[in-house]
Amino acid sequence: MRPRTRPHAQALIFTLFAVSAALTAQAHAQLGPNAVRLSSNPVRIESIGLTIFLPEGAGAQTVSQGPSANIATQVAFPDASGFTAIHSKRSRDNTLTLKGVTDNLVQKMLISAGKINAQGELIKGTSRASIILRDSDLNINGFAADRFYVEFPQVDREAPEVRGYTVFKTGPGRFVIFELFTDLLRLDLARVNYETMISSAEFTQGEDLDIKRGAMIRAGVAALASLSPADYRDVINASGQRWQRLYSPARSGDDLDAVEHGYRRLRAWVGRRGELEPERPESAWSDLDREPGFLLRIDALLLQDDLRVDSQAIYFLSIDRARESWTVRMTLREGEAPPNQWEETGARDEQSMVVRIEQNSSHPRVIKPLTQSEGYISVLESYMLGPLLVRAGVPADFAFYTYQSQGEKVSLRTDSVSRPSGVDGPFKISTRPREDGPTQTSYYRPDASLIRIERPDGRVWEPIEFERLVTLWRAKGLPLE
Repeated sequence: MRPRTRPHAQALIFTLFAVSAALTAQAHAQLGPNAVRLSSNPVRIESIGLTIFLPEGAGAQTVSQGPSANIATQVAFPDASGFTAIHSKRSRDNTLTLKGVTDNLVQKMLISAGKINAQGELIKGTSRASIILRDSDLNINGFAADRFYVEFPQVDREAPEVRGYTVFKTGPGRFVIFELFTDLLRLDLARVNYETMISSAEFTQGEDLDIKRGAMIRAGVAALASLSPADYRDVINASGQRWQRLYSPARSGDDLDAVEHGYRRLRAWVGRRGELEPERPESAWSDLDREPGFLLRIDALLLQDDLRVDSQAIYFLSIDRARESWTVRMTLREGEAPPNQWEETGARDEQSMVVRIEQNSSHPRVIKPLTQSEGYISVLESYMLGPLLVRAGVPADFAFYTYQSQGEKVSLRTDSVSRPSGVDGPFKISTRPREDGPTQTSYYRPDASLIRIERPDGRVWEPIEFERLVTLWRAKGLPLE
């Protein structure tokens, strides 16, 4: 299983994205004195084609839900009355109806608070949950919706928990679900926030979403197909060994006033698969180990409060891009607690992938993520994609599928390449590593060398000379080993 860390530790590794709301004169003019005021800046959730306005002062962030790490957008209401999770449901059954999906949710809620028989069905009269409202005939901005609220009595709690569900059907086999979390005491406040926010929801038709995503994937395939193995070699060789520093810039602009969060060494080279295990001598290599390809090694140290994360990752990609292998090792140290060690090894041959994950001395888990026949890039390419897209030199919107350790599955990432200062200026690449994740912005010179990477949390990755890094960290009394 993956390392269990406190929330701030998880935020250090996988950053959540927060959105702040502002006032809207248009919304003020349309609302009554007791209504919720909506922000002027909409939130766009690309993967489900949703545009929505949040209550004034609300915040939104992307989170992982459940054991399969499905991505949802979570909205916290400013009056602390509750929060909403927005997520999608896809089914291969294109005949699935809105009522059928909502009825299934109702049944799940009742079963979760009751007794079930050997067939997994609810024994009538045993559920402690009750449906307190159901409206199956809603039409919101041209889309049919079904809504219900369910109450769960709680032991040793002042008020019963209340969950609300609003379900939209946005296309054949496509559904978007708004899930409200509150309690009976705060239900009236939460419901006004929840229903007002949902009343602003507008959807892109599922077919249009597929057309746009397909065009971006094809553009990505064409961009990388325009690069020859020699281009890949040039990008890899030009990258060589480099150091980068992660920090929060100071208002003064003085590096000594900045807050240091970590550093990493990246080394890329053309070599052979056997170099994935530097400690193993070449005399012990098999024929497979002698396969030529591209390699990337990343050694990193990250700090936050009393947490320290040390990681080492090595990635291999065959010259024809058909095969890849990697190993990632990570050690988390927090205070005086024993180190938490995590390791992931993976390999892909064409479309067949196997990943092995182990934490501490627990029994390893083996998963077989589903890869995509079109638009898939290796993990190594996902780290080198900025220089590769600069080498391709085509400003456009791209999409790619790649394996991501967070979620332990192949996910879609998007990259938008532009040249704001014209053909002689730097490249700007806006990247969403996950479809509904935060956007980070990278800047590259025309020779594909990195200028900086701006993260959504305000932190910056920036190239730095090793001697300068040592001097800076020593001056601040920070660890270098």
